[in-house]
Amino acid sequence: RRVHGESTQNQKPFKMERGVWLLLLLVATASAEFLRQEQGVTVEKVMVESQLSSAEFDHCLSKDLTRDEIAALPIEEKNKLFREGPCHPIVLVPGFLGSKLQVVIDCQRLRKEDPETYFACWSEGQCTLMKEYEFWVPDFFDILTLTSKKSEHCWATIAQMIYDPTEADITKRFKNPPGVHVTWFGDTPNTAPHSDNGLAGVADVTPPRVPEKFEFLRAFFYSFYDFRVKLIENGYVSGSSVAGIPYDWRLPIISTGVKERLPAMIEQLYQATGKKVVIVGHSYGNLNTLYALNHMSQTDKDKMIHRWINIAGPMAGASESLAATMSGDNEIYAHGFGIPYHVQKSLIGQWGVTYELITKPSLEPHAKEAWWLDLVNRIDTEYEGTNLDSLAEAMFWNRKYTSGNLTLPWMPTPLICRKQLMDGKVGSRTTENCYTSVENWLTTPVLVVKDRQYYATAADISDMMTNGFISFPDISSAILKDITTSQVHLFINPGVETDVVYGSSIKTTGTVYYDQDPGQVFHPKLGRGPKWPGTKHDIVLPSSKTAETGDGSVPSSSALYAGIKWAHNYVHQTVPNAKKTRIFEYCSRWAESDESTWVQRIKKYGIFDTLDCTCMQKGHHSSGSLCKHRGLVNDPILVSWVMSQARSSMASTQVAVSESTPSF
Repeated sequence: RRVHGESTQNQKPFKMERGVWLLLLLVATASAEFLRQEQGVTVEKVMVESQLSSAEFDHCLSKDLTRDEIAALPIEEKNKLFREGPCHPIVLVPGFLGSKLQVVIDCQRLRKEDPETYFACWSEGQCTLMKEYEFWVPDFFDILTLTSKKSEHCWATIAQMIYDPTEADITKRFKNPPGVHVTWFGDTPNTAPHSDNGLAGVADVTPPRVPEKFEFLRAFFYSFYDFRVKLIENGYVSGSSVAGIPYDWRLPIISTGVKERLPAMIEQLYQATGKKVVIVGHSYGNLNTLYALNHMSQTDKDKMIHRWINIAGPMAGASESLAATMSGDNEIYAHGFGIPYHVQKSLIGQWGVTYELITKPSLEPHAKEAWWLDLVNRIDTEYEGTNLDSLAEAMFWNRKYTSGNLTLPWMPTPLICRKQLMDGKVGSRTTENCYTSVENWLTTPVLVVKDRQYYATAADISDMMTNGFISFPDISSAILKDITTSQVHLFINPGVETDVVYGSSIKTTGTVYYDQDPGQVFHPKLGRGPKWPGTKHDIVLPSSKTAETGDGSVPSSSALYAGIKWAHNYVHQTVPNAKKTRIFEYCSRWAESDESTWVQRIKKYGIFDTLDCTCMQKGHHSSGSLCKHRGLVNDPILVSWVMSQARSSMASTQVAVSESTPSF
């Protein structure tokens, strides 16, 4: 299934001069300001008209109103009409880098207790009071701006975290430098009045408005921006029918506070509307959501939650995150702008989120469970049917279906495929065939260093830590032990109806190969990054990578493992309170419009379905950014689909489990 990519070790990445990159950003900002002042039109309106105008206006209020009439309604009247209307309230939980963050600095304490960090940003006497800055994304003209070597060094020293294994409360072991307080937008005195019930912190993390034509910037920075636009346009009201849960995404799940804040917000929206709430999570936000759900009482979940929409959740981690941890992330240091690789390597090794997003030992505990054995059987079956001619392949799958021995029969067969991936061939199969998009991470390595293969097992991941691949060998194992207390990596059933949305149309890192040992090149001082200015650090880039299907960051396997387990739990009622789980392939490769017998066989189960995407629509000229992991939550097609799942007319999809339920 996997193929080696081109070697990256000796390649020189494309570089753009910092001044040119800054000029582009300033042009984007100036363009936005021009639209505001000269044309009298907000960029928000431009984006709404360009991206959402083609969608049918089917709003959430009980009266037949136009957009302008909805916008003009008093809040109380809008709330009343929403309560009488067809839609459920929504709470948005963003992913890694998806929350706007602030930093409050006690300059006197920082100068006294950590002068090295202080002087990375200021000269003597330059900072003497309490100061608050935009931390992510920093303002272009602040000290933390990331637009110069000085500001990169400053931002990195402020962003570092110190792991304190002696702290009795494991949720507080990741600490900021003394005098530094990083938190989400809305959690400081200056930002609290502007939090918009969390929406301001999850809907747009960049200070200037970026015009639509800069799609790659919008995809990276916008988080849930287009969601907020569409929801408000459809009659939602901040705080009573929609809200956001921003959080410090550097922290591990047990420390973000989502466990406490998400249930509280669900109750607030439920009390305000009298309706069950839809949770919409993206990426890392889904790991935080599962942790919160697993700590809510079943009574509260049954009473207040309509469904959880899990978009691109890296439930079993991702090899791309592992590579970023060892070598840096091109998306964070692009075109000579951002956080340099050696700084990333130090910072990422100190952040708790790192250990949540790398490949985790999720599968071993389930190795003898029925759902896993069924999945392995399906994977083996697809290998058996690989590269047959068309007639032999049709006969092969027909025998499997008619024999009644095919496991996971609700997943599409290779016979009903769109025959195209956005980035071309993936794996040993030709593009005329597809497969279930799941790999067995217990038999396929996630990392190869020289001749040593590492699998997604507890022993191998522990070896990665002790060999120093994650920068801090003395503390990495202790950190991993702390974060796994959340048990999120075990895919505990959430106890609510769940829609799992995964991508499969973009080449995504599978196995990462290193010809050199990345753990022997760079060992910074424990708990402290290097002295970046004036020093040289050799960063070992991967020599090659294999490809899996995915969304560019999260492999399909990582998102699907949990979804398959929960669907199996529901169909066979193997755990208490298991609810219906549906699985949706975004940017689907499968021929949804095909009404063949094969499609009908699959759709009768009511578990698997497909979603289109803007990037694959005929005539759409796009860089693909809005279909990749960071940007897909702003794809108008996905936004509209989520809205449809929040309507009451979609609520009666759950069917009772009975003796006549088709075999899983």
